[in-house]
Amino acid sequence: MRSGSSTPLTDRPSSKLRDEVLEGISEIIDELDQTDEQIASYALEHIHPYETLFTYSSSLTVQRFLLKAASKRKFTVIHAEAYPNTHRKTHALVTGNFDNEDEDLEAESFQKPLTAAGITVILIPDSSIFALMSRANKVILGAHAVLENGSLVSACGTKAVVKAARFHRVPIIVLTGTYKLSPRYPHDPHEFVEYGDVQRVIPFQDNEMRKGLESVKNPVYDFVEAGEVDLFVTNLGGISTGYLYRVIRDQYRDEDLEL
Repeated sequence: MRSGSSTPLTDRPSSKLRDEVLEGISEIIDELDQTDEQIASYALEHIHPYETLFTYSSSLTVQRFLLKAASKRKFTVIHAEAYPNTHRKTHALVTGNFDNEDEDLEAESFQKPLTAAGITVILIPDSSIFALMSRANKVILGAHAVLENGSLVSACGTKAVVKAARFHRVPIIVLTGTYKLSPRYPHDPHEFVEYGDVQRVIPFQDNEMRKGLESVKNPVYDFVEAGEVDLFVTNLGGISTGYLYRVIRDQYRDEDLEL
Protein backbone atom coordinates (compact mmCIF):
# COMPACT_ATOMS: atom_id res chain seq x y z
CA MET A 1 0.00 0.00 0.00
CA ARG A 2 1.11 3.60 -0.50
CA SER A 3 2.78 5.51 2.32
CA GLY A 4 3.62 9.16 2.78
CA SER A 5 7.40 8.78 2.68
CA SER A 6 9.60 7.79 -0.26
CA THR A 7 12.90 7.35 1.61
CA PRO A 8 14.38 3.90 0.94
CA LEU A 9 14.03 1.58 3.94
CA THR A 10 17.74 0.71 3.93
CA ASP A 11 18.72 4.39 4.43
CA ARG A 12 16.74 4.84 7.66
CA PRO A 13 17.96 4.26 11.24
CA SER A 14 16.49 1.06 12.73
CA SER A 15 14.67 2.95 15.52
CA LYS A 16 13.03 5.31 13.05
CA LEU A 17 12.14 2.44 10.76
CA ARG A 18 10.52 0.60 13.67
CA ASP A 19 8.42 3.66 14.55
CA GLU A 20 7.29 4.04 10.94
CA VAL A 21 6.35 0.36 10.70
CA LEU A 22 4.34 0.55 13.94
CA GLU A 23 2.64 3.72 12.73
CA GLY A 24 1.78 2.03 9.44
CA ILE A 25 0.34 -0.99 11.25
CA SER A 26 -1.71 1.30 13.47
CA GLU A 27 -3.12 3.09 10.43
CA ILE A 28 -4.09 -0.20 8.83
CA ILE A 29 -5.85 -1.35 12.01
CA ASP A 30 -7.76 1.93 12.23
CA GLU A 31 -8.77 1.63 8.59
CA LEU A 32 -10.06 -1.90 9.10
CA ASP A 33 -12.02 -0.87 12.19
CA GLN A 34 -13.67 2.06 10.40
CA THR A 35 -14.33 0.47 7.01
CA ASP A 36 -17.75 -1.04 7.72
CA GLU A 37 -18.95 2.14 9.39
CA GLN A 38 -17.79 4.24 6.44
CA ILE A 39 -19.50 1.93 3.96
CA ALA A 40 -22.69 2.00 6.03
CA SER A 41 -22.72 5.81 5.87
CA TYR A 42 -23.72 5.51 2.19
CA ALA A 43 -26.69 3.23 2.93
CA LEU A 44 -29.37 5.91 2.68
CA GLU A 45 -28.15 6.83 -0.80
CA HIS A 46 -28.82 3.33 -2.11
CA ILE A 47 -31.73 1.98 -0.05
CA HIS A 48 -35.09 3.66 -0.50
CA PRO A 49 -38.34 3.34 1.49
CA TYR A 50 -40.42 0.18 1.03
CA GLU A 51 -37.93 -1.52 -1.27
CA THR A 52 -37.38 -5.27 -1.28
CA LEU A 53 -33.69 -6.11 -1.06
CA PHE A 54 -32.06 -9.47 -1.75
CA THR A 55 -28.90 -10.55 0.04
CA TYR A 56 -26.91 -13.72 0.55
CA SER A 57 -24.68 -15.33 3.17
CA SER A 58 -23.57 -13.77 6.47
CA SER A 59 -21.60 -10.64 5.63
CA LEU A 60 -21.30 -8.31 8.64
CA THR A 61 -20.56 -5.46 6.23
CA VAL A 62 -23.96 -6.00 4.62
CA GLN A 63 -25.60 -6.33 8.04
CA ARG A 64 -24.28 -2.96 9.21
CA PHE A 65 -25.23 -1.40 5.88
CA LEU A 66 -28.82 -2.61 6.30
CA LEU A 67 -28.97 -1.61 9.96
CA LYS A 68 -27.84 1.92 9.07
CA ALA A 69 -30.57 2.21 6.45
CA ALA A 70 -33.15 0.80 8.87
CA SER A 71 -32.63 3.79 11.15
CA LYS A 72 -34.44 5.96 8.58
CA ARG A 73 -36.11 3.56 6.14
CA LYS A 74 -38.68 0.78 6.18
CA PHE A 75 -37.91 -2.07 3.77
CA THR A 76 -37.96 -5.84 3.35
CA VAL A 77 -34.96 -8.14 3.04
CA ILE A 78 -35.01 -11.54 1.32
CA HIS A 79 -32.05 -13.40 2.80
CA ALA A 80 -30.77 -16.65 1.26
CA GLU A 81 -29.05 -18.86 3.82
CA ALA A 82 -25.93 -19.97 1.89
CA TYR A 83 -25.92 -23.66 2.76
CA PRO A 84 -23.72 -25.55 3.70
CA ASN A 85 -20.82 -23.28 4.70
CA THR A 86 -22.39 -20.21 6.32
CA HIS A 87 -26.08 -21.01 6.83
CA ARG A 88 -25.71 -21.15 10.63
CA LYS A 89 -24.09 -17.72 10.66
CA THR A 90 -26.83 -16.44 8.35
CA HIS A 91 -29.52 -17.66 10.77
CA ALA A 92 -27.71 -15.96 13.67
CA LEU A 93 -27.38 -12.77 11.66
CA VAL A 94 -31.14 -12.67 11.15
CA THR A 95 -32.38 -13.88 14.52
CA GLY A 96 -29.58 -13.11 16.96
CA ASN A 97 -29.56 -16.73 18.14
CA PHE A 98 -26.23 -18.52 17.86
CA ASP A 99 -24.87 -21.92 18.76
CA ASN A 100 -22.40 -21.84 21.64
CA GLU A 101 -20.79 -25.00 20.28
CA ASP A 102 -19.80 -23.27 17.07
CA GLU A 103 -16.48 -21.57 17.69
CA ASP A 104 -16.80 -19.52 14.51
CA LEU A 105 -19.83 -17.62 15.81
CA GLU A 106 -19.12 -14.63 18.02
CA ALA A 107 -21.94 -13.38 20.23
CA GLU A 108 -20.85 -9.75 19.94
CA SER A 109 -21.28 -9.85 16.16
CA PHE A 110 -24.97 -10.67 16.49
CA GLN A 111 -26.10 -8.56 19.42
CA LYS A 112 -28.46 -6.57 17.20
CA PRO A 113 -29.99 -8.84 14.56
CA LEU A 114 -31.79 -7.45 11.52
CA THR A 115 -35.25 -8.28 12.86
CA ALA A 116 -34.59 -6.32 16.08
CA ALA A 117 -34.05 -3.18 13.98
CA GLY A 118 -37.57 -3.43 12.56
CA ILE A 119 -36.51 -4.92 9.23
CA THR A 120 -38.88 -7.46 7.73
CA VAL A 121 -36.64 -10.42 6.89
CA ILE A 122 -37.66 -13.41 4.79
CA LEU A 123 -35.13 -16.21 5.25
CA ILE A 124 -35.17 -18.60 2.30
CA PRO A 125 -33.31 -21.77 1.24
CA ASP A 126 -30.89 -21.47 -1.66
CA SER A 127 -33.27 -23.45 -3.89
CA SER A 128 -35.70 -20.49 -3.85
CA ILE A 129 -33.22 -17.87 -5.06
CA PHE A 130 -34.38 -17.80 -8.67
CA ALA A 131 -38.09 -17.97 -7.82
CA LEU A 132 -38.01 -14.99 -5.44
CA MET A 133 -35.47 -12.83 -7.26
CA SER A 134 -38.21 -11.26 -9.41
CA ARG A 135 -39.67 -9.67 -6.27
CA ALA A 136 -36.45 -7.81 -5.40
CA ASN A 137 -35.64 -4.20 -6.29
CA LYS A 138 -31.89 -4.68 -5.89
CA VAL A 139 -29.31 -7.19 -4.70
CA ILE A 140 -26.77 -6.27 -2.02
CA LEU A 141 -23.79 -8.57 -1.56
CA GLY A 142 -20.52 -8.74 0.35
CA ALA A 143 -17.17 -9.77 -1.13
CA HIS A 144 -14.11 -11.77 -0.18
CA ALA A 145 -11.98 -10.00 -2.82
CA VAL A 146 -12.47 -7.75 -5.84
CA LEU A 147 -9.97 -8.08 -8.69
CA GLU A 148 -8.62 -5.43 -11.04
CA ASN A 149 -11.02 -6.08 -13.92
CA GLY A 150 -14.10 -5.97 -11.68
CA SER A 151 -14.47 -9.71 -11.21
CA LEU A 152 -15.49 -10.89 -7.78
CA VAL A 153 -14.54 -13.62 -5.33
CA SER A 154 -17.35 -14.19 -2.85
CA ALA A 155 -19.18 -16.84 -0.84
CA CYS A 156 -20.06 -19.98 -2.76
CA GLY A 157 -23.51 -19.55 -4.25
CA THR A 158 -23.02 -15.88 -5.08
CA LYS A 159 -22.75 -16.72 -8.76
CA ALA A 160 -26.24 -18.28 -8.69
CA VAL A 161 -27.58 -15.11 -7.08
CA VAL A 162 -25.88 -12.93 -9.69
CA LYS A 163 -27.16 -15.03 -12.60
CA ALA A 164 -30.71 -14.90 -11.23
CA ALA A 165 -30.48 -11.13 -10.76
CA ARG A 166 -29.23 -10.68 -14.32
CA PHE A 167 -32.09 -12.79 -15.70
CA HIS A 168 -34.67 -10.68 -13.84
CA ARG A 169 -32.78 -7.42 -14.53
CA VAL A 170 -32.27 -6.61 -10.85
CA PRO A 171 -29.36 -4.20 -10.10
CA ILE A 172 -26.44 -5.67 -8.12
CA ILE A 173 -24.52 -3.69 -5.49
CA VAL A 174 -21.38 -5.14 -3.88
CA LEU A 175 -20.08 -3.75 -0.58
CA THR A 176 -16.33 -3.96 -0.10
CA GLY A 177 -13.60 -2.14 1.76
CA THR A 178 -10.68 -0.84 -0.27
CA TYR A 179 -8.41 -3.34 1.52
CA LYS A 180 -10.24 -6.10 -0.40
CA LEU A 181 -9.38 -4.56 -3.77
CA SER A 182 -6.68 -6.62 -5.42
CA PRO A 183 -4.36 -5.69 -8.32
CA ARG A 184 -4.35 -9.31 -9.51
CA TYR A 185 -5.85 -10.15 -12.88
CA PRO A 186 -7.78 -13.44 -13.13
CA HIS A 187 -5.84 -15.21 -15.88
CA ASP A 188 -6.99 -18.49 -14.36
CA PRO A 189 -10.26 -18.00 -12.44
CA HIS A 190 -10.12 -21.52 -10.98
CA GLU A 191 -7.14 -20.61 -8.80
CA PHE A 192 -9.37 -18.28 -6.78
CA VAL A 193 -11.80 -21.05 -5.80
CA GLU A 194 -10.99 -22.65 -2.44
CA TYR A 195 -12.49 -25.89 -1.18
CA GLY A 196 -13.65 -26.69 2.33
CA ASP A 197 -14.75 -29.65 4.42
CA VAL A 198 -16.78 -32.08 2.27
CA GLN A 199 -18.58 -33.35 5.37
CA ARG A 200 -20.65 -30.17 5.26
CA VAL A 201 -22.12 -31.46 1.99
CA ILE A 202 -22.40 -35.18 2.78
CA PRO A 203 -21.24 -36.44 6.19
CA PHE A 204 -18.99 -39.45 6.08
CA GLN A 205 -21.50 -41.53 8.04
CA ASP A 206 -24.05 -41.17 5.22
CA ASN A 207 -22.46 -43.91 3.17
CA GLU A 208 -25.67 -44.69 1.29
CA MET A 209 -25.74 -41.19 -0.20
CA ARG A 210 -22.14 -41.53 -1.37
CA LYS A 211 -22.76 -44.61 -3.50
CA GLY A 212 -22.10 -43.88 -7.16
CA LEU A 213 -20.21 -40.65 -6.46
CA GLU A 214 -16.64 -40.43 -7.70
CA SER A 215 -15.83 -37.38 -5.59
CA VAL A 216 -17.53 -34.78 -3.40
CA LYS A 217 -16.35 -31.16 -3.40
CA ASN A 218 -17.35 -28.23 -1.24
CA PRO A 219 -16.24 -24.92 -2.80
CA VAL A 220 -16.01 -22.12 -0.25
CA TYR A 221 -15.91 -19.28 -2.79
CA ASP A 222 -17.40 -18.50 -6.16
CA PHE A 223 -15.71 -16.57 -8.95
CA VAL A 224 -18.03 -14.03 -10.60
CA GLU A 225 -16.90 -12.66 -13.95
CA ALA A 226 -16.30 -8.97 -14.59
CA GLY A 227 -19.23 -6.92 -15.80
CA GLU A 228 -21.88 -8.65 -13.69
CA VAL A 229 -21.87 -6.06 -10.87
CA ASP A 230 -23.55 -2.68 -11.41
CA LEU A 231 -21.92 -0.78 -8.55
CA PHE A 232 -19.24 -1.28 -5.91
CA VAL A 233 -19.74 0.67 -2.68
CA THR A 234 -16.49 1.10 -0.75
CA ASN A 235 -15.42 3.25 2.17
CA LEU A 236 -14.55 5.84 -0.50
CA GLY A 237 -18.06 5.82 -1.95
CA GLY A 238 -19.69 4.28 -5.00
CA ILE A 239 -17.42 3.06 -7.81
CA SER A 240 -18.51 1.79 -11.20
CA THR A 241 -16.87 -1.32 -12.64
CA GLY A 242 -15.23 0.70 -15.40
CA TYR A 243 -13.47 3.01 -12.93
CA LEU A 244 -12.47 0.30 -10.47
CA TYR A 245 -9.01 -0.25 -11.97
CA ARG A 246 -8.11 3.39 -11.29
CA VAL A 247 -9.05 3.13 -7.62
CA ILE A 248 -7.00 -0.06 -7.28
CA ARG A 249 -4.00 1.63 -8.88
CA ASP A 250 -4.27 4.40 -6.29
CA GLN A 251 -4.08 1.85 -3.47
CA TYR A 252 -0.78 0.27 -4.53
CA ARG A 253 2.69 1.35 -5.54
CA ASP A 254 3.77 0.54 -9.08
CA GLU A 255 6.26 -2.07 -7.86
CA ASP A 256 3.43 -3.79 -5.92
CA LEU A 257 1.55 -4.35 -9.17
CA GLU A 258 4.26 -6.73 -10.43
CA LEU A 259 3.28 -9.80 -8.42
